[in-house]
Amino acid sequence: MFFPVLSGGCVQGSGCTALVVAVLARKLELTRAEKHVHNFMMDNQLTKRVSSRTHFVLQFEHAAKVECQKLFCICFVESVLTNS
Repeated sequence: MFFPVLSGGCVQGSGCTALVVAVLARKLELTRAEKHVHNFMMDNQLTKRVSSRTHFVLQFEHAAKVECQKLFCICFVESVLTNS
């Protein structure tokens, strides 16, 4: 019952599509040297992102310490003034 439907253009279309996909996949494959260059570039980009985020975190941490020190000084001065 399904055989006449599958034996027509559908099978030929599927085979042609599979062939086109196989050819395109082969063309898109990278050579060994290209793979090394690609991996190097991706590692370099990742390193830049990590160092950028690390710098941001350190800046934030420094700002938080400064704010904490200011708050401590204000509280200390207030406690000295109220106890005097």
